[in-house]
Amino acid sequence: MKTIVSLLLLFATFSFPQQFTNWRNYTDMKDVKSVSSSANSFWAASTGGGFNFNFIQNSFLRLNKADGLTGIELTSVTIDKYGKVWLGSNAGVIDIYNPETGYVKSLLDIANSDKTSKRINYLYAEGDTIYAATDFGISLINASSLVFIDTYFKFGTLQSNIKVNSITKTNLLYAATEFGIAVQKPGTTNLSAPESWDVYSELAPGLSVNSTKIVLFEDKIVVASTRGISVFDGNIWEVFLADFNTSNVADLYVKNDSLFILTDFSVHSYSAGNLVLLFNSAVKLISFAYSESKGLLAASASGVLIINEGKYYFPDGPAANQFPNMTIDPNGGFWSASGINNAGKGVYRFDGETWKIYNAQTYPVMLQNDYFSIYAAPDNTIYSGNWGQGFIRIRGDEIVRFDVNNTDMVGYTGNTNFLLIGGFDLDSKN
Repeated sequence: MKTIVSLLLLFATFSFPQQFTNWRNYTDMKDVKSVSSSANSFWAASTGGGFNFNFIQNSFLRLNKADGLTGIELTSVTIDKYGKVWLGSNAGVIDIYNPETGYVKSLLDIANSDKTSKRINYLYAEGDTIYAATDFGISLINASSLVFIDTYFKFGTLQSNIKVNSITKTNLLYAATEFGIAVQKPGTTNLSAPESWDVYSELAPGLSVNSTKIVLFEDKIVVASTRGISVFDGNIWEVFLADFNTSNVADLYVKNDSLFILTDFSVHSYSAGNLVLLFNSAVKLISFAYSESKGLLAASASGVLIINEGKYYFPDGPAANQFPNMTIDPNGGFWSASGINNAGKGVYRFDGETWKIYNAQTYPVMLQNDYFSIYAAPDNTIYSGNWGQGFIRIRGDEIVRFDVNNTDMVGYTGNTNFLLIGGFDLDSKN
């Protein structure tokens, strides 16, 4: 019986049509970890699921649990030669969405493995093969049959089961790992054998070996890392562009004769010895993609950035995937508080069609965004309690705050100005 169970797990895939129930998920999809471009659209992997934006129709398609996804906190996305969308998750699940049928198939081999950390860090499609860079190595999957072909756990003299951050494939396979880079030796085919790899556990002097991306630029290997960019001419490693020596360089992309560089908060181009700043971002940038119609795209904490437009794209939704306290108003509107300890995002309202966010940036009277309790009164007034600043009353777009300064309420014994409001109700006199 154990053998039968093992075989069932090994070959288990699950298939669901999109929107296969009458349930709907509403998630925040702003925090995008990866983006992949097709002809007239892009696909994004976010911490709230996956979404597509169509440039021509100017519309979003959302994918999450109610649409058949098994993974929800997504970390990577790629599109195979058949047009299917591959979505990797933090838990090791790989979901494959077929836009033609609306079906999702889920691969659970990695999620069900005995590995401690199973995160899919990067998905790369070439021909009939999908390369998955994970927290323990590289897995190869047949894009047509969905069968796992092989997994590489050890690269040369590097320790086994190391984290692979990304993959580059030309005539050779390149792996950017947490302990340096591994490059397939020319002529080798059995990449499960450690001796099939050349490894470099030391890069340019003073720079990090925790590598995030490898590209070939001007016939040299260029490696981005958590501190600076290294270049290898075949003999020695040197610093490439000292401007980035103290920066986390999250991604690199080569287009024609230009190298594009993504740091946490900026985008640069480098060509013919000239370094140009293209964009400064107020939010963290994660990774690159390229659209033939729109140019460079970047995954970010505020959606997908189209760099030429300077605009971030994400579907309408709540301000965060946090719902510590919820209520329904007399008109059927949904309201939610959001959190405490600087994790709160204010108060959200959903009327069945669109979301409205009440936060301190839009309504300064709220002071800050740690609202953790909420109540809808029969007269359609909303009350929401703050973690330290009393509570607010919302009537339409009018917000009034009540705290120790304009009421007789006092905070807790250790700090009488710190007023927590954890709940509300009406008495018999309304």
